[in-house]
Amino acid sequence: MTYQQGAVMAFGPRDLRRGMIAAWLVFLTETSVFLVAQGLTSASPPDQAVTALVLYGLPIVAIASGLTVLFAAPAAWLLGRLLTRVTRVALHVVALGALGALAGTVAVLVMTPSRPQFTALMTPTALWIIAMAAVAAAAGWAWAARRVQRGRRV
Repeated sequence: MTYQQGAVMAFGPRDLRRGMIAAWLVFLTETSVFLVAQGLTSASPPDQAVTALVLYGLPIVAIASGLTVLFAAPAAWLLGRLLTRVTRVALHVVALGALGALAGTVAVLVMTPSRPQFTALMTPTALWIIAMAAVAAAAGWAWAARRVQRGRRV
């Protein structure tokens, strides 16, 4: 899908906030599903594992991901400004997904300081976090972009 020729992706601060909130909520939803799945497949009794992961893990994830979204916001704003005249939706999705993956990678590295830096990235959980961050960033952009470009699609 493309937007009209000459159409501008006129993101403003309000749209950036909408996209940030949407990305954060998508990431929290993905993480909740991930934590429940991990709890159900753990060696301990599933009900105890799910309860522990959700009660203790989710608040930590909410704070860490919220801070990550705030720290990534300037980069998202800059990327949005650079893509202002790009009409191909796929390029926007890929660019924001890549930014989300980068933010997820940085968050994993910051949250696992006791491990050697790049071995932390090779764990299955880290790869899931990075992938979920990429999907969340692209979804946040899509939600905000739909509101910005409503009625101007080709």
